[in-house]
Amino acid sequence: YYSPDGGTTWSDMSGNLPNVPINAFLLDPADTANTWYVGTDVGVYGTINAGASWAVAGSNLPAMTVTDLELDQNRLLYAATGGRSVWTITLPGGSCSFAGLQSAANNSTGTCKLDLGWAAASSFCGSPLKYNVYRSTTSGFTPSAANRIASCQTGSSYSDQSAVNGTPYYYVVRFETPAAGSGPCGGTEDANVVQRSATASGASTITAFSDTFESGTGLNGWNLGFFGGSAADWLGIQTCTASSGSKIFRYGGALCASQYAQPNSWSFAYPGAASGIAIPAGATNVKVNFKHRWNFDTAGGVNYDGAQLQLSLGGIYNIVPGSAFSSGAYNTTIASGAGTCPPLTSGGT
Repeated sequence: YYSPDGGTTWSDMSGNLPNVPINAFLLDPADTANTWYVGTDVGVYGTINAGASWAVAGSNLPAMTVTDLELDQNRLLYAATGGRSVWTITLPGGSCSFAGLQSAANNSTGTCKLDLGWAAASSFCGSPLKYNVYRSTTSGFTPSAANRIASCQTGSSYSDQSAVNGTPYYYVVRFETPAAGSGPCGGTEDANVVQRSATASGASTITAFSDTFESGTGLNGWNLGFFGGSAADWLGIQTCTASSGSKIFRYGGALCASQYAQPNSWSFAYPGAASGIAIPAGATNVKVNFKHRWNFDTAGGVNYDGAQLQLSLGGIYNIVPGSAFSSGAYNTTIASGAGTCPPLTSGGT
């Protein structure tokens, strides 16, 4: 049965399928609206007209129980059977293809920024696709986690704003399918080595620290502290609703929707080693970019919870005022009273 409206109405799409159990169902990513495959107790059947009619898929597959179906990037359909191993069927249509990075160029705007561009991988590679960007100062380098500068990109371009004036850079872009694998976004990454090069010119923009939380586990190199109470509710990297990707660095209960356990706690997390983030001498226009998602306690209209951005240049923390934010900033104030104001040692009052 098929519902076009979220389950309000249903239609029988069985057509001429044999009256046997259906154990697996697969939408063809090249045509999800019309082309489907089912694994039954008597083999694999396919439709190219949204269930109006069905036919046996492929040839030579015995009439046996098929328990699972998987489709790879090259249009090869795998049918797992009950007792006779895995069979393959080559499906019609194109194959997964990606031409790799197509351009790397100096944008010539007076700042060190190199613009990369590529054409999307073909629809047969799956959906949604994500792209990972690798960079080196050595031609012919091997892409790895050590030289990956961006991951889980969803568009077909990327601007490298951390390039240094006069330095030639070499780039590789790889796509990642949603099929479970060891890619940085949790999928399966391709292995192309198409390389493009460009040299930046102008004032340099350096990224002193960056963390998307898409790789790693736990605190992942972050450190914790507290002005009062406990830092026990800082759980580190978890798979929960995120602004981009699928992971966040979280404070709260054990589950994504559960609340913290430690009351009246003023704790903090900071990146880097014990010395924090190293800012190059002479740097100007230093900025911090971050995204914050919250679900604070506002019982009875009282703001019992809150978060602050604080800065320490040598052991003493100071609250970054709202006037210092170029966008975003604080949206309200925390209620005054016992247990709600931060300790004096936090730099707040």
